Amino acid sequence: MPPACLGLTRFNSVQRQFQHVVDHMMQADRRDRISAFKDVTVTLDRLRGEDTATVCPELAPLLRGPMLRAIARRTKSLFHRIAARVSLASIGR
Repeated sequence: MPPACLGLTRFNSVQRQFQHVVDHMMQADRRDRISAFKDVTVTLDRLRGEDTATVCPELAPLLRGPMLRAIARRTKSLFHRIAARVSLASIGR
């Protein structure tokens, strides 16, 4: 296989894997699990002596505030934009 084909094959593989992740994340609304996520995260942070909200600032509003609907909308919008870019990138190649 010529090197250009290897690059395209690798790109297509990554694109498929990414699409599987997006599809999985869009399957169901799991906002009901956010409080359990917060509880486990706070417990683990105490055990490790770390702060997840500092390490992952994008999670800070979720862990520190009641902005669940806004976060869910932003996250859904973000995944749609990423998925669209990946799809457009594959068309251009």
